[in-house]
Amino acid sequence: MCLFASPRGGSTWLLETLSSRCDFVPINEPLFQGKLRVDGIMPSFTTGRPYLKDLNFWFHQPIDESYNLDREKEIFRKIFSGRHLHPDLTRYSSISELKTAEKFLVKFCYGNLMLPWIVKNFNVAAIFLIRHPCAVIASQLSVKGAFDHIINYPGFTLPVFFNAEYFDQFDSILSKSVRPEEILAAIWSITIKHVIDHPKNNTEWHTLRYEDLLNDPFHELKKIENRYPEFGWSKNTSHNYVLPSKSTLDKNLGSHLLDGTQETKWKDQLTHDQIKNIFSIVKDFGIEIYEP
Repeated sequence: MCLFASPRGGSTWLLETLSSRCDFVPINEPLFQGKLRVDGIMPSFTTGRPYLKDLNFWFHQPIDESYNLDREKEIFRKIFSGRHLHPDLTRYSSISELKTAEKFLVKFCYGNLMLPWIVKNFNVAAIFLIRHPCAVIASQLSVKGAFDHIINYPGFTLPVFFNAEYFDQFDSILSKSVRPEEILAAIWSITIKHVIDHPKNNTEWHTLRYEDLLNDPFHELKKIENRYPEFGWSKNTSHNYVLPSKSTLDKNLGSHLLDGTQETKWKDQLTHDQIKNIFSIVKDFGIEIYEP
């Protein structure tokens, strides 16, 4: 099973919740290439995944469904078969769990632009998790150091990389995305739009909103389990859905979840101007699934 989401989009929480209902071995971020940057410089490969070094991939790499890419396919075959088990990818699992693993849950936060290609070319069950852009961006900006390149280098300049021309269609919007929240809103919009506008959205993969999962987790999880019964889900319903994930930075998250304020806490984390700037970009992309 593959789980696709935006960085800081709630994917770790969903991964941990699904793993509590099935004996998954999680594979974490096989496309991670270090801190995101849009200052015309490619990933350095000094951090991230070494097997990506020769592929000329950008951070959010688009792959068209029509492409027949033997080298890239082989890398994904190794990922999905558990043959790329670097400690950074398997930090949630022990050696004994890896040795006996039969089910893998692969979490992608940089794979949205290749989701349809992956589903077309590999026998995987796929989940696409969407979260409010302001919540995602507020969380991204709160991660100390993670988005330094976005904060310190205003503007949106892309380097030369495989299939970079995919972004040409957005030039008019990207050229005016100069503030950190605008740049991150553009990235959110491009990577979300690619999936939700696809004619096979929510048919070839399962799409759900973080907010729906937050408000009725049992109902949303049952929809996933009913759609993919082949994984043999546990009948144990004792999981505590309000537990914060391992990746949370909010010391008050437990209270937010219990009090019902987790969904809207971004309104206190972002300024009025930041919210306005984010939705100006989101509106330019024609995405209307969320409101300010």
